[in-house]
Formats: sequence, C-alpha cells, structure tokens
Amino acid sequence: MEESVQEECSISTTKISNDTLICPICLYECFLPVEIICFVCTTTQKFGCHSLHRFCLRCAINLLQLNLPSDMRTPEIRCLFCPTIVRSETLTFGNAFRIDYMEISRNDGEAQVECPFCYDQMVYTHLARHLLQKCPFYWNDCVCGSIYIRCNEFFHRRSCPSFDACHVCQEIILKTEMDAHLLHDHDVRRCDGCHLYVMRSMMTNHLKHECPKRVIACKFCTTYTTGDKILRHLEKHVRECRSKARDLGQQLDVIEKDMETIMNEWKHLSDTQKNQSSFLRLENNYASSYIVRSRAWLF
Repeated sequence: MEESVQEECSISTTKISNDTLICPICLYECFLPVEIICFVCTTTQKFGCHSLHRFCLRCAINLLQLNLPSDMRTPEIRCLFCPTIVRSETLTFGNAFRIDYMEISRNDGEAQVECPFCYDQMVYTHLARHLLQKCPFYWNDCVCGSIYIRCNEFFHRRSCPSFDACHVCQEIILKTEMDAHLLHDHDVRRCDGCHLYVMRSMMTNHLKHECPKRVIACKFCTTYTTGDKILRHLEKHVRECRSKARDLGQQLDVIEKDMETIMNEWKHLSDTQKNQSSFLRLENNYASSYIVRSRAWLF
C-alpha cells in the first residue's frame, strides 16, 4: 500500500516537474486545475491523497456531482485513491474544491482560451474569475440544496423557499439577510413582539400603542395581558358584572316582596289605627322611591 502511494506521488511529482499537470480522470492536461479538499484524507497540516493531484474543473464537478441537486446525488462519494467517503448532500462549490491560482499563473497566463461553458474568449488568468462571477452558464448552488445555471438565478430565487421579496423595494433577498437589508437600505426594523416591519422612527409608538404583543395592565384587576387578548379579558369582566347585576336583581325582587308584605300589613293596621304618626308614611314613600331608583339603575 505504501509503495503504491509513493509511486503515485512520484508520478505526480514528475508531471509537475515537467510543467504539465495530467488530470487523473480524463488523462488530459488540466484545464483550470483544482484541488479537491472535501475528503477527510486531505488536511491542511499534512499531505493527503489529493495534495499532489490536480483535476480539471469540469472533471471535479462531475466527480463530486456538484452539477446535480443534493437530493439527486448518490448518498456517498468515495475518494479515488483511498476508502475515504464523504456525504454528497454536504458538498457545495465553496467547500468541495479550490482553484489552484498558483498553477494557473505558472502557465502562459496571457494565452487566449475559450470558456468551456459560454465559449467566450479571454485571457487564461481571467478565466477563473469569469467563471466565479460572470459566466451566465456556470453552475450556482443555493442554500436550499438546488443547483441552477447563473442565467436562471432570478427565476430560481422567485420560487426558492429560502428567499423572499422585500415588501419595500420588492428585491429578492435571502431570508436570513432580510433584517439587515431593511435596516440599512430602508431604515426599517422588525418588531421583536409581533415580527412586523416598522419604520424605526415609528417603533416607539408601535410598541406603546399598536403592537398586539405589548403588555397591558388590566384596570379592573391585578393581571397583565397582551394587546391581542385584552378585549377577551375585558369581556370576561363584562360577564362577571352582568352576573352580579342579575344577583342584585334577584335580591331586589326579594326585598320588593318583603316591602309589599310590610305595606299590606301597614295598610291593615292603618285602617284600625287612624292616629298613626306621619313618620311611618314618610318611611313608606322613601322605601318605594328607593326601589324604583334601584331598578332604573340596574336595568
């Protein structure tokens, strides 16, 4: 095993010394050489299986299945030189490989080459930057796990669940960056209570009078509730007051019957006792007016 690894390293070293890098997959000279860094056998502290090997950019993308959505790749991808495997759904264009700019600069950097995706002519040293930033037919990977061509980026973001349209400028923004976009570009903040977006100058008034999650102290009891529940809380007090009013009405009915019995007895006695003092008459008038006033107040 060690002899085979040493043999591979010696072969790669020979090719590098001859200023020609051969891709282990297509066996042609590397076009846009990249180093695969996603396998555990490759570390920054020591030489690994891919330390002395370079692949063509297109070959590396096909090997790691980066041109496919994460749910359409094979579950595991095996290293070409050892049994190490990597989970395919964790691979992105940012963590799977890195472009070897030093090797590109060692070649004839002023030579005119053709982009393998859009076929534009450019200087070889500008090709990597062109692919990463401008090429309309190069692949992009989304945080949702999908792979799309850069020219279709607008349509993908319209349907991607990880993006949303800004309600101020309608720009398609990554949801995790929406708060920063609204704050820096539109001076808008999101309320921590109701999660609505409010102008920063109006946030104080919103938190005090409008936010449905603001805390409100009930004026009729010692409890605290939120703005979206205060009406239901007050309705409970209304039902309690109505219940008390019904109880008072029943008590007034009993008092009224007692007063009627007393009045009847008083009339019976007044017929037999003509000389009864006027004080009792005044008390009778006062009691009757009290009942009338009480009923008018309750009902």
